[in-house]
Amino acid sequence: MVVIEVISNKTGEPAKGVRVSLYDKSWVAGGIKSLETNSNGKAEFSYFEPVPNGEISINGKAVYTGKIKTRHRVYI
Repeated sequence: MVVIEVISNKTGEPAKGVRVSLYDKSWVAGGIKSLETNSNGKAEFSYFEPVPNGEISINGKAVYTGKIKTRHRVYI
């Protein structure tokens, strides 16, 4: 499982209801999944393990490219 935690730069609080997309570039056909953050600002991707070559997008905008560990925090 990969958990993406989204935090607001302005408030330092978890960002609720944000659309998070996780893309695994190492899959031959590519693997992408989108979820909305919960009340704790977390999107839990149960179908993914750590991703060696991935991308995280928030509301359709790429915010991180590279290795994605089991837990990853993103500031928006």
